[in-house]
Amino acid sequence: MIPTARYMLAMKLKSLRISDFSKGEQDMSDVAHLLRVLGITEIEQAIEILAEFFPKSAADADKQRFVLKRLFAGGLVIDAPQYPRTGG
Repeated sequence: MIPTARYMLAMKLKSLRISDFSKGEQDMSDVAHLLRVLGITEIEQAIEILAEFFPKSAADADKQRFVLKRLFAGGLVIDAPQYPRTGG
């Protein structure tokens, strides 16, 4: 079974490791790729997906909003691979 892009985004947002530079940078890159794959262009769209799978984490999503704000402001260059769009 393969997780959907929506579920992967929710898991990545929930487990962001921004205090560890190398792991945090990879997490942010993964989130950026998933945002692009899903066509998400606003912070609250991503938080809504987080809430679908992890409602408690979405209720206190300051860290996620901080990261998403940076990503949408152009903090990372997104060179996303092609992911399958089925199921998600």
